[in-house]
Amino acid sequence: MKIVAGADLGVMYAEELRAYPPQVLKQMKLPEMTSGEAIFKRCYAGCPSIGFEVDGRAVGGCLMEENKMHLAVHPDFHGVWTLQIAEVFDWVFSHSDPAIGRIYAGNRPALRLAHHIGGEVLGREHCPATGLDFMHIEFTSERMVWRRSSRHRDRRARRALTPRTAGLEISAAV
Repeated sequence: MKIVAGADLGVMYAEELRAYPPQVLKQMKLPEMTSGEAIFKRCYAGCPSIGFEVDGRAVGGCLMEENKMHLAVHPDFHGVWTLQIAEVFDWVFSHSDPAIGRIYAGNRPALRLAHHIGGEVLGREHCPATGLDFMHIEFTSERMVWRRSSRHRDRRARRALTPRTAGLEISAAV
């Protein structure tokens, strides 16, 4: 996987939707005659972003809206993108330190990762526009766990490629 300038917002939107169970998607309230993807693209078009690519195919990305970060990655690459977590968060912190993540309260994998890397829960928000609850997580460069120890990352980087990760470019700088 490699990091590229500019995220594909259509891909980020599609990957964001994967975080929500189908019953939640049915209850989401969007303005009539408006595509959720169109709203997403309109809201984030001017934001600084980076994309994640595998073999030239966009699989996710990260964008910043002031001090708020938005991260979305295809599930097949959840474990793989974390090999480049240092580069991703260096980019995030170049825009804002601390940075705030807003994570759907039902997205357990994202909440576990946020906790694992040193994110601190600031609070919970109910969004009347969508009917969903979100957790606000603060990330700071000083608290990031990956900065304290590279032992785990080094072991994962040395692990033999599996069919799931075959063909990926894994940065040696991680």
